Amino acid sequence: YTYHFICPYDWSDYPFDRQVCQMEIVLASARSKQIEIELQAFSNLTDYSTFALKLTNFSAQNINGENTILVEIMMHRDFTPLMLNTYLPTFTLTVINQLTNYFIGYELFEGIIAVNSTTLMTLASLFISVFNSMPESTYIKMMDIWMIVTFMYPFAIIFIHTLIHIFNKSDKFEDSKGVNVLWFISRKVLPILFSIFLITYWIVGLDKGFGD
Repeated sequence: YTYHFICPYDWSDYPFDRQVCQMEIVLASARSKQIEIELQAFSNLTDYSTFALKLTNFSAQNINGENTILVEIMMHRDFTPLMLNTYLPTFTLTVINQLTNYFIGYELFEGIIAVNSTTLMTLASLFISVFNSMPESTYIKMMDIWMIVTFMYPFAIIFIHTLIHIFNKSDKFEDSKGVNVLWFISRKVLPILFSIFLITYWIVGLDKGFGD
């Protein structure tokens, strides 16, 4: 006999997801010890098929008086390609964005805006590319969270430096407390918040991908 099973996927942890496919095979008129089963599993989702298949459970039990074969297959994703073509580029761009906060001089405002605007457009293009390559779902995935945060980072820098530029246009605002607060946010608060997000994101992601 040949029987096909369909396993529902949960993409909320993508790309740290581990999909578990459970099957129950009821033996109507045979003894479980005399049954020989050959398992073959594959994913027909060619765009997301970077899974390693592992048989995590195979047992015979008597359920409600019926001999039942229980089979559980885990599909573990290899997210190394995404590390190279998504996470590493976006992280590098975020570091470049942060470095512009340490440009000193009123005349460097245009350079700061130019760098962050270019990065913002690059991230927008990358975000669209990644979004189109991801599995479709109606809920937020971990990849979405990463892309949104890295996309908003240069926007926050542009917004802060625009305020600083407005304040500095008038001499009476040059040494104001508000400007100092904005510089403190751009140079201290933003990198600290991103570092906290970075550590938390990867701890949660790796725990979902490799935890028990």
